[in-house]
Amino acid sequence: MPMNPTRSSASSWRTVIRWVAIGCVVLGIGLRLWAIDHNILWHDEVLTAVSAAGHRLPVLQAREFANKLVMQPELVAYLGPKGQPWHTVFASVTGNPEHPPLYYLLTRFWMECFGSSALALRSLPTIFGLAVFPALYWVCWELTRSPLVGWVAMALVALSPFHVLYGREVREYSLWAALLLVLGALLLRALRLGERAATWGDRVRAWWPYSLVLALGLYTSLLTVYVSVGQGLYVLWLDRGRLGWRVRSLILAGLAGGLLFLPWALVLLNHWEAARQLTAWMTAYEEPRIQVLRRLVIQVLRGFTDWVPVGAGWWGAGLFCAIALGVLIWLQRQFPLRVSGWVLTLTLVSTSLLVIPDLLDGGLRSISTRYWTPTYLGLQIAFAILIVQGLTHGPTLRRSLAAIGASLLLTISLNGSWQLMTATTNWAKGISVSLPAFAEQINAAANPLVIADGFGYRAGNTIALALRLRPNVPFYLVSDFRQVNPGDLQLLKTAIGQMTPPVSDLYVLNLMPPFREAIETELKGQIQPLGGDNMAWLDRLQLPSPIAAQKPMPLNSNPDQLQPQQKRQGV
Repeated sequence: MPMNPTRSSASSWRTVIRWVAIGCVVLGIGLRLWAIDHNILWHDEVLTAVSAAGHRLPVLQAREFANKLVMQPELVAYLGPKGQPWHTVFASVTGNPEHPPLYYLLTRFWMECFGSSALALRSLPTIFGLAVFPALYWVCWELTRSPLVGWVAMALVALSPFHVLYGREVREYSLWAALLLVLGALLLRALRLGERAATWGDRVRAWWPYSLVLALGLYTSLLTVYVSVGQGLYVLWLDRGRLGWRVRSLILAGLAGGLLFLPWALVLLNHWEAARQLTAWMTAYEEPRIQVLRRLVIQVLRGFTDWVPVGAGWWGAGLFCAIALGVLIWLQRQFPLRVSGWVLTLTLVSTSLLVIPDLLDGGLRSISTRYWTPTYLGLQIAFAILIVQGLTHGPTLRRSLAAIGASLLLTISLNGSWQLMTATTNWAKGISVSLPAFAEQINAAANPLVIADGFGYRAGNTIALALRLRPNVPFYLVSDFRQVNPGDLQLLKTAIGQMTPPVSDLYVLNLMPPFREAIETELKGQIQPLGGDNMAWLDRLQLPSPIAAQKPMPLNSNPDQLQPQQKRQGV
């Protein structure tokens, strides 16, 4: 009997899809493992390591930023336990109660086994980032019963700049992504098994894994609450707004997961004021609504490319967002509610809970790309379903267009990931983006001295800078540049005069008034701005003898990475 040409063509496409996806996954794994310690260990990663080691930031600031000389190894040592017992991890994390303790405890265990170098610290989140692949395949199987959808989704995630970047950052977000996918798969599994459950005991056995992973998700990120809200809406949607067995089962499973999370919930309530102050930046600034919309467009792009639109490029960015929205609409119309509802709630609910308040009051809740993890996973699954449908169903022209679109999407993602991994810094490094350029300048000096203060985020940035400097580079650390007296200046002058060998170059990180005015008026020093950004800048300080004046070298020839600082403001 002759073979059906349509069926033969579909089979050929399935083979091609599988092998291309395998190649993309291998490339993605290579990107995650390649030169793990190449990118700068930035402020947030430093503070994560410091907390996991059991050091409290206020204690560190009081001990080291106290008008004294500190060598580079002394600062770097705070990334390791330094004999701190395990219980100090809880004391440290409760200082930032908005970050639950699971990832910090796992990192501490990892430190005890493998040390606290950048390579060791980043290897743990890399493992969690790799765990995303089987979790993603599982959830796609539970959702569509199609292995091809799982393979294509893995290919998209493997090359996604966002997932490559956060898949190895010393933060909890690669673990969170894996747990979100497992949580979604367990929800679909519980709903499937619940339909065949004959007794409440059967339903308990179907739902208890969901409760456990929900608790683990909450112990990893409080934003898991937003995802659980979306899952609740999904199940309510399935039950047509009625209090059916699905809704009742989810409520009980959610209560069980919440009960497991209760200990940290009590810690959060007890330290609510600290959490409120540490997250006040989300509402401290009011942005124009048009800026919020532009940020929304950029954030949607981040799941697939590292490109930032400028000028006419905004039309292309808007077109991509329209395509993404069209894919979700197509999914809702072409697939049963069990499939489309799950993807839509994962993609839209958590994002809406971030973006809508920003549109109302102009806040910054949606500015952090890492908070968009559920949205990116939902979009990538939606695109995977579309690509598989296009490649395996319909006429040849449709399949060819689907192949071209998929190839273009994967190529753009691969290019963005490669650019991120080969650079020493990138947009995700936030307030530390200029530090590699600073380190290059300071390391080029013969006998440099770095002056820095420890107010606010600047303590973490100082340690991040120290990681890029030679071990013999000394720091003179003060508590706060905004609070200085003549005695502090005399201590600084004495310390400089007693250093052996003499200081050849004196650098100041984030110099601010009144320290600037005090140097200019009381020490007769001259300040040369070297560059930076609005969150971190570097100056070269020239004092009278015995400090030798040398012509400062340019920090970086890349104007996009480091711009001259025209106006210094207190942050």
